[in-house]
Amino acid sequence: TMSRIRYDWSAYFNTLYPRAKLVDDGKQFQTRRAEGDKAAGSAVVSPGRIKGTWAARCQRYAGLVWIENAEATIEASTFERDPNDRNRTNARQIVQIVGNQMVFASSLEFLV
Repeated sequence: TMSRIRYDWSAYFNTLYPRAKLVDDGKQFQTRRAEGDKAAGSAVVSPGRIKGTWAARCQRYAGLVWIENAEATIEASTFERDPNDRNRTNARQIVQIVGNQMVFASSLEFLV
């Protein structure tokens, strides 16, 4: 399950933000191209936007019954721009995988 989440998150993120520019949270940026301006409107992402994307994906993973406590996962996950490498986002994503039904302990009794 964890491998599937890792693969899905990586593919989803890279599909949404290919070659995106990284900015700090709270910075104003334009995401749409101005009419006639071919240079404006590049893909832009911030750590906060990445966390929002992660939150939406966690809801999906919970719906697929891959993870439990999606809200706690979202709250515990952190995304920040690396202070030494401004082209890098450091992320800490903690997930609680749904357990498997491995043991069924039962007592079946009957009266004679």
